[in-house]
Amino acid sequence: MPAKPEGSPEEDEFAALRREVARSGKTTRSPLYRWMRARRTTFATFLAEESPTWEAVATALASRGFTAADGGPMNPETVRHVWWRVRRDAAAEAKRKGRPLPGPAAPSPPPPLPAAPEPRAAAPSFGLPLLDPEEPAADEPEFKPATLLGRARRRSTDGDPT
Repeated sequence: MPAKPEGSPEEDEFAALRREVARSGKTTRSPLYRWMRARRTTFATFLAEESPTWEAVATALASRGFTAADGGPMNPETVRHVWWRVRRDAAAEAKRKGRPLPGPAAPSPPPPLPAAPEPRAAAPSFGLPLLDPEEPAADEPEFKPATLLGRARRRSTDGDPT
């Protein structure tokens, strides 16, 4: 279907219909959604540069006349969810149209970390110097079971060298 020339009677009728529906307030999108969608790139830049809390954003929007559906104050979580929906819908539309989404560039990922050597499991030292498990200590006594130790003590007290 060819595009209608701007200023045609059909275009003027559509513009009037659009204004009438917007004034009625009975649309599927809230005034906050429409405001954020119209100012998406500017609002995204503001959030990226200032990093405000959602409570501060909700308070600032309330001072500009935005209210919740029941006419009460804006809930910060509601404002955050509306912004999330605006971003989701804009990304879906850009994908459908096959063009990149305008807005602040995403930061590049950090460079990969260099490979670290594999750590060895450290045994508890209990206040003693740590020994290399691969190499026995020179001053370490030879291990003898308790039964042999008892015999060795008895032999040394008997005076028998064997």
